[in-house]
Amino acid sequence: MKGNIKKIISFTVALLLIDVFLVRNMGMDMMAVRALDVMFIAIFLWMTEMIHSTITAMLIFCLIPILGILSPEEVFIVMGDSIIWRLVGIFIITIGMEKTGFARRVALKVLSLAKGNLHFLLFLMEILTFIFVFLVPAVAARTAILAAICMGLVQKIETGENTNFAKACSIIIPAVSLISSGTILVGASATIYAAAYFQKELGYNWTYLSWIKTNLPINVMAMFFIYIIIVKLFPFKGRLSDNLDWVREEIQKLGKITNKEWKLIVIIIILFIAWFKGIDDFVPVEFIAGTLMFVPGIDIMEWKETFRRLEWGTVILFGSGLAMAQSITKTKAVDFIVNNIAGNVGITDEFVIAAGVILITVFVRLGMTNMTGVVATLLPLFTSMSRALGINPQWTGMICVLASELGILTPSQSSSNLATYAYGYYKPKDLFKAGFLIIIAYIIIIAIMAKYYWPAIGLRFKI
Repeated sequence: MKGNIKKIISFTVALLLIDVFLVRNMGMDMMAVRALDVMFIAIFLWMTEMIHSTITAMLIFCLIPILGILSPEEVFIVMGDSIIWRLVGIFIITIGMEKTGFARRVALKVLSLAKGNLHFLLFLMEILTFIFVFLVPAVAARTAILAAICMGLVQKIETGENTNFAKACSIIIPAVSLISSGTILVGASATIYAAAYFQKELGYNWTYLSWIKTNLPINVMAMFFIYIIIVKLFPFKGRLSDNLDWVREEIQKLGKITNKEWKLIVIIIILFIAWFKGIDDFVPVEFIAGTLMFVPGIDIMEWKETFRRLEWGTVILFGSGLAMAQSITKTKAVDFIVNNIAGNVGITDEFVIAAGVILITVFVRLGMTNMTGVVATLLPLFTSMSRALGINPQWTGMICVLASELGILTPSQSSSNLATYAYGYYKPKDLFKAGFLIIIAYIIIIAIMAKYYWPAIGLRFKI
């Protein structure tokens, strides 16, 4: 208790000093300062775990209207956002994969392929997650499907000295899923938006192949660093047993694929087609798919049981992230910070600029749950800054797009994080530690590649 009081006092003093600096020295609007304060308070409570993460989320919903940042209607309307109900649909799909035994069946097959080597198994899941970016452009959806499979593995092998294996799986899947989004032009809605922005505002037309050539080497390198970081942070026993007869026995017990599994497979195939065709940009296909599972004649699950298993706290947590994003956007806190930095930057070194763009984007990403929102907010600002400094705005813009993927510090930053956080295998501080180290590694990788590799393929630093 005394330790918590010291943390609260230290945090309060630090927050007051930051507020005084922002208002008196930089002239930031008071409402923008309050919006940033709410974000800092949320991060502090999530990291220290003084209260349950869902209670922190509920506190955010209370603080924003109390402080006058947004009206109650503006705050709570975010719970009607389509992304919230798409997230509910994703949770229903994952419950269906577990309930029918489909996730367990796939998990056992993957385990037999890894031959009991858990380090290879984790690496296999990481590779599979990376490959999925070429198949499923919806970030949260591909994370949820892979998480269901991986958690099926964890439930079979999670004992004693392998406790960290669950943490490793729960963190590496959303991290790779997010970071791999920038690999291809259609990897996420943010990359599609960025390509359109580059064409319209900068007159450069990116092709599918040119985008891959620019970003694939960066994300492949990042993937290997992520694996090393996760394994070092959460060490686990490397091998289960040389005798995997029990795996074959479990597969035999499952028998042939059931009717419910076939129905689920058909729904997932339809989902894949919808994602690939981009239908999910206009229709909440995940929620529709989840609803279909209860329709008479399909009857994959019963609603009462599903309702009890749904992680409603996680849904509230994501909603609080949307509310914070709304408050930061409306008060123009981000615009103020970036414009002030741009007006005072006199350095034009590639490493410094690359690191600066990444750190600003990561900071903004703390308060904005949507990658597209981050990119849409920052690209015009970085374009203005780049032109003022004589830097190629395509260069800084692409760094911003890649950095927008780094929503890996808190669970509420991304629905991908929440897809695995809902299983309860890791705490927010575990994600923060891993995310912090991954961001440091990513800064180094991007800075080196942007300085030496990008100019070699035509993406130069200077105009």
